[in-house]
Amino acid sequence: MKNLFTILALFGCLISGVAADVRIVNNLRVDLQPVHDWMETKKGDRPMAHWKQIEIKEVIGGGPWAMCKLAIEGKSQTVYLKNVPASAAQYWTKLSDLTIRVKNLQQKIANDTKRLRNADTVQADFDSDYYRNRETFRVNLENSRDDLRNLQSQLSELRSQENEFASDFAMFTGQVYNKLEVWDCGIKQ
Repeated sequence: MKNLFTILALFGCLISGVAADVRIVNNLRVDLQPVHDWMETKKGDRPMAHWKQIEIKEVIGGGPWAMCKLAIEGKSQTVYLKNVPASAAQYWTKLSDLTIRVKNLQQKIANDTKRLRNADTVQADFDSDYYRNRETFRVNLENSRDDLRNLQSQLSELRSQENEFASDFAMFTGQVYNKLEVWDCGIKQ
């Protein structure tokens, strides 16, 4: 019976260790689970008040670290962010890729629509390339419009997941670089 309790206690420690939010900051191990617990109830004094909840609103560029527009517990600020969470980096990369694809397809559709309109205003020779392929051009344009609607839908769905992928905790490191504060999310363990 004693061995059973030992095994259960060990199992409980393993489970709680997996569930904990442990970060490495300046070679120190920090468990953020107390902050997560407090955020759920907001009862009593806030533990580890220097760790703030952030939302990455935009990744602007680089430098020694990613330059980001953040909402730090509701307050907008542009900072350098060390150790950007992988989920946030993937989210912003995918968002950027989809946005570029949408813009490129919009431009292609605008150009193709203009060419088709111009071609329609000119009396086409009966045996010209345009005359023979006019319907193909129209169908390709409609297919591009369908593709655009699909990409816009994907973009909208991705944007609806921003809070899930672009939210985390970070702390001000006390450093300032190029007049911007340097924050750190830590390396997740």
